[in-house]
Amino acid sequence: MALTIELEAPSTPSELVPTDLLSKRCSEEVARYRRGEACDDSFSFELFRRAVVARDEVAWQSLHGIFNEQVHSWCRLATLGRSTDAEELVCVTWEKFWLNFTPAKLAAASGGPGVLRYLKMCARSAAIDAARSRAPAFSLDESPVEEADRKPVLSEAHAEREAHACFWAIVNDTLRDDRERVLAYLMYERGLRSCEVQAKRPDLFPSASEVYRVTRNLLDRLKRNRALLAWFEDDRC
Repeated sequence: MALTIELEAPSTPSELVPTDLLSKRCSEEVARYRRGEACDDSFSFELFRRAVVARDEVAWQSLHGIFNEQVHSWCRLATLGRSTDAEELVCVTWEKFWLNFTPAKLAAASGGPGVLRYLKMCARSAAIDAARSRAPAFSLDESPVEEADRKPVLSEAHAEREAHACFWAIVNDTLRDDRERVLAYLMYERGLRSCEVQAKRPDLFPSASEVYRVTRNLLDRLKRNRALLAWFEDDRC
C-alpha cells in the first residue's frame, strides 16, 4: 500500500504553515467568506502577522495580491463623483497601513476582520486626505490682516538650506539603486504621486503597485536609520 504524505494536515496550526501554503489557504478562506460560507480567518491573521511583525516580504506580496481588489473597491466607493484617481488611493492606502499598523495594533486586533477594518479605515483616510488636498488654498491677498514682510530672515533661510542639505545627505546614503534615487526625487522633491511617478518613468516602474513596493522598502530602511531619527529629533544637522 502506497504511503500518502499530506503537505498540510487539517489540524496544523496556521503559524506552522509555510508562507506559500498559508497564502493559498488565506485565498481559499477569503473566497469562502465572499460566497457567504463558513470560513477560518486564522490564516489571514497569521499572514498579516508575518508581514507586520516579521517583515516577511513574501507575506506582504501575498497580502497585496489577496486583498488589493478589495482595497480598490473601497477606494472606488470613496471617490464616487470625484476626480481622484482610485488607483493612486490604493497605493496610498497600503502605504498608510504599512506605516501605521504596528505589531501592538495587530495584537489588539480582533483577528483578521479587525485588521481588515483598519485597512478599510486607511482607505477612507486616503480619500479624505485627497479631498483636502483639492480644497482651494487660502489667499493672503484676501486676508484683512496687514501683510507681513515676506522676505525671510537671512539666518533662518541659511539654516533651512543647511537642514535641507543634511536631510538629503542622510537619505542619499540610504538609497540603493537608480529606482530609489528617482523615486525619492520625484516623490519628495517634486511632490509627484505614485501614478505620476509611474507615468513619468515606466521604464523603472511598470505599474503603480511597483512604485508602492519600492516606496515601502525604502521607507522601511529610513524608519530604522538612526541618523535620520536623530535629525528629526533635533530638527537640525
